Amino acid sequence: MTFTLIALVVTLAIANDLARARGAEDPMAPVRVSDRPANGAGAWIVSATTSPVDYSSIIKATLPSQGDAAMSLSIRCRGGLTEVLLDGAGLSGRREDYTLSLRINDDPPFQVSTITSVRGVALEGDVVRLLQSIPGHSELSVHVSRRTGTSAGAVFALDGIESVRAKLAATCKWPRAIAKPNN
Repeated sequence: MTFTLIALVVTLAIANDLARARGAEDPMAPVRVSDRPANGAGAWIVSATTSPVDYSSIIKATLPSQGDAAMSLSIRCRGGLTEVLLDGAGLSGRREDYTLSLRINDDPPFQVSTITSVRGVALEGDVVRLLQSIPGHSELSVHVSRRTGTSAGAVFALDGIESVRAKLAATCKWPRAIAKPNN
């Protein structure tokens, strides 16, 4: 039995190394369920899987920015918590390093506090309420300023946000009182 377990672990480790050697960021990506809307480059990529630790549902929706800005917006539900993350070149470090401003459509911009994240800048606070306040077919403008003086900006076309919100609300079990958008 011990030999079989060791052989299985070694086989999985070799398969993982081979997948990474071929340039795969996530060796499990091909086996996950993915919904990719047919509306082109600005489409949400929604992945659903199950946690190997506690078998809870995990869902992640990622949207690339428009134009030349190399930034992506990710919304993730894991363990009942909803997280919003901006990922892009040079976006990592301490939360004190950033000032983050968001603008939905033509509304006035507003600042959002951030938390430390390994992969980018994560939004802090009531992100569920923020997500619910975004009308369908909206445009989200993001401006990230660093304390060092550099800044980055991106625009996200949020077509399909209603479907993404519904999946996140079901997976993360958002309270019904806030489970409807404020259009």
